[in-house]
Amino acid sequence: MQTLKSKIKLAKSRMTRPKSPICPNKRKVNKLKPLQKSLKTKLSLKQSSTPSQKPYRLITITVLCLALYLLTFVLVKSGKMKKLTHRKIWNSVLLITCLVSCILGFVLALQINYHFAMGIMKDILKLHVEFGIAMTVVALFHIGWHLKYYKNIFKK
Repeated sequence: MQTLKSKIKLAKSRMTRPKSPICPNKRKVNKLKPLQKSLKTKLSLKQSSTPSQKPYRLITITVLCLALYLLTFVLVKSGKMKKLTHRKIWNSVLLITCLVSCILGFVLALQINYHFAMGIMKDILKLHVEFGIAMTVVALFHIGWHLKYYKNIFKK
């Protein structure tokens, strides 16, 4: 029966890196560790000290989009705005959010693939995600307008 000390010693010996078959005196070095660390430092967002703070304003953006949509919807129902104007506004918002999110995503992909450093990487990532959130909410309105069209397509 092994003692506790011998079990700990055995566990520690298993945790060390195995020797390289090419050069037995040298241990294998994990080449991914430095790369992983550098990616984590480059891409990590500012960690908040309180758990209630989130890096992205998901709820705020969603509520703002819903409130603005309801405002224009009420204006249409009250006759103060044409339905066509309402749709033009939201189609334009969808286009703008899509373009901004896509362009920022392209910049992020270029930066990651070709390893050029940008000091505003965190800001670009945050904007990309937040415009993507807004685009998603507005796209749901857009799908709602065309739901009948999609139902007819899938009926056939």
